[in-house]
Amino acid sequence: MKKIITLLLVGLMVMAGSVMVFAEDTATEIGERPVREERPVREEKSPEERRAQVEELFATYNPDGLAAFNQVNEEHKAFHEMVQASKDNLKSEVIAARQAIRTQLENGEITKEEVLAMREATKADREVLKEDVAEIKALKQEENEAIQAELKAVRASLREALKAELVDEALVASLLDQMVDLLEDHVQVDYKYYDMMQSLRNSEEI
Repeated sequence: MKKIITLLLVGLMVMAGSVMVFAEDTATEIGERPVREERPVREEKSPEERRAQVEELFATYNPDGLAAFNQVNEEHKAFHEMVQASKDNLKSEVIAARQAIRTQLENGEITKEEVLAMREATKADREVLKEDVAEIKALKQEENEAIQAELKAVRASLREALKAELVDEALVASLLDQMVDLLEDHVQVDYKYYDMMQSLRNSEEI
């Protein structure tokens, strides 16, 4: 019985924490700038259109790097599909645990007071877990903000290079390579903190 209640309580917390830690990355294509609603109204290009523009730059100035750019985008997509599947599985476990408790209550195998007492007994553990989730979120945000700052600088340099009357093709190719490296760093950060969340969940299950 204790395992079922703990799974319910901890599962809900970890599932919510997982959403907090990874939700901010799911809205846009990797490496793309989010659409900001406060900007002046104008027609915004879709993520697909923006990605096509970058692919065209690779095809023109760095054809050897195009495969790496496409690969890192596919890795990013696969990562978020994996995260979503993990959330769905955890949600199913939590629903099953909740139903098991409800069934035991209906059958008189446990009392509502016992459930409340168990919830109170795990309160301290849940608070620790909440703090751990917040710490993971903060660390992930810090690393990704540093990567995004570097990406912003690379994009700015790339725009300037492309505006030149005589485009320095070697410079553009180098900047595109730097972009791919930073996008790969972003994916690695995602995987690192996802693994931390999974380890946290596993350590809390009884």
